[in-house]
Amino acid sequence: MIEQIDNIDIIKSVAFTFLTFFIVLVTLVVFIYLSRKKMLAQRLKTKELELQMQKDVVNIIINTQEQERSRIARDLHDDISSKLNAVSMSIHLLKRDSLSSSDRTEISDNTLSACQLIAKVPGELHTT
Repeated sequence: MIEQIDNIDIIKSVAFTFLTFFIVLVTLVVFIYLSRKKMLAQRLKTKELELQMQKDVVNIIINTQEQERSRIARDLHDDISSKLNAVSMSIHLLKRDSLSSSDRTEISDNTLSACQLIAKVPGELHTT
């Protein structure tokens, strides 16, 4: 009978040890799982923030380029308009016979300058 009690105590002790080991093991596995899940969630959040920052930078670059293009277009429009107005007025002056040689040279230079500016526009727009 004492042997049976000893065997029962041993079985209880082994069962308790096994149960304790199992509980510790399950707790450890759950802890590792939750830690990895949290770490992966943090990595995902970091990647999302990086992606958002990249999108913001791209949007800033695009907006800056658009502003620069608009500025160039305004400058070119103003410059070309003034040159063409000068050429137009000069053409009316050419109809006069009393125009001096220096005036004709100035008109020619203004016309040439306007043509050069107009020819330069595609190159200016292409480089931006």
